[in-house]
Amino acid sequence: MTEKNQPDLARANGRLKAARIAANYRTAKEFAVKNDINYPTYKAHERGQNTGRGIRENTAKGYASILQKRIPNITSDWILYREGPAPFATDDDDRNMVLNTDLMADCLDVVVTYCIDHGKSLSGERIALVALCLYQAYEFETGGLKSHNPAIPLYIGSVFDD
Repeated sequence: MTEKNQPDLARANGRLKAARIAANYRTAKEFAVKNDINYPTYKAHERGQNTGRGIRENTAKGYASILQKRIPNITSDWILYREGPAPFATDDDDRNMVLNTDLMADCLDVVVTYCIDHGKSLSGERIALVALCLYQAYEFETGGLKSHNPAIPLYIGSVFDD
């Protein structure tokens, strides 16, 4: 465990638990009962207690098949070996972007302020799309949104040049 009750994604049992949680099963028992799985065996797999055998490949394929109903991109290879892209965003997985809500709120504020200041109107969906594009452009390149950056008004203004 990385923190209290947080799955360790470096281990197969941690990825199995993370997938179960991402699929909105609150407990290991709920997952096992609702999917007609032997609960003690599943619990041992999720806790990493079968250290001699671990999770067998055919068992992982069965878990992945069940989880695919709620997480379409999950595979047994990801559960067992962390191969391929993670099927859902996690704080621990650098292959996925986990939304920085403060930065996203700043991006939304910048877009809305621009619209107000320039007498422009956009639908809520279009505002969110423009804000997400700003987020993606500035999150990794500058480490944050710089509202004084002269490129931001040019970018937002280009949305209205349709």
